[in-house]
Amino acid sequence: MPFTRSWSDRTVAAGLIHQNNRQRLIRALEVIRLTGRPISSIWQDKASRGQAENRQNSDGIEDYTYFTQWQADESPSLPYTVVQLAMAPAERRVLHERIALRFNAMLNAGFLDEVRALKARGDLNAGLPSMRCVGYRQGWAHLAGDYDYDTMVDKGVAATRQLAKRQLTWLRKWSDVDWLDSGDKLMSDTALKIIEFRTTFNN
Repeated sequence: MPFTRSWSDRTVAAGLIHQNNRQRLIRALEVIRLTGRPISSIWQDKASRGQAENRQNSDGIEDYTYFTQWQADESPSLPYTVVQLAMAPAERRVLHERIALRFNAMLNAGFLDEVRALKARGDLNAGLPSMRCVGYRQGWAHLAGDYDYDTMVDKGVAATRQLAKRQLTWLRKWSDVDWLDSGDKLMSDTALKIIEFRTTFNN
């Protein structure tokens, strides 16, 4: 497509995205394909409203949660009600316990064997986006001899907690979200009541 190269060149030249950051370039092109607007104009609109945010956290993982509001603003009116439900434990302690249990269950199910097989392929490296994902990054580093098994587990659990925190932060930015307690045995009934209460139809 003609606009792809010229727009990406201008973006790189302006210093908005580094030319070697393939992941961010691809995301920026996805945005312009979906919205017809360059990602730089969206950032500028955000900043002009005094809502500019840090677009990359300290561990280098992209944070695109700032797209939530403009996506909502530009969505067409729908002929039915959209009910937004979010589910999480009521206590952070419970969430942390479940994350630790899940990470260890993943390891017991053979996760390190999977990472070992990927590492042995020869066409992957620790710098690839797929290998920087939570769990894979820590497993790869352990197999490379960077740290022992227990340290890998601690780092993997900590990284998963950070990811969960970012996801919760993202969800809390949504408007009109009804939260459900994942520990509530009657959660399904609660969700159905919320849906019934909010449902309307536009003619």
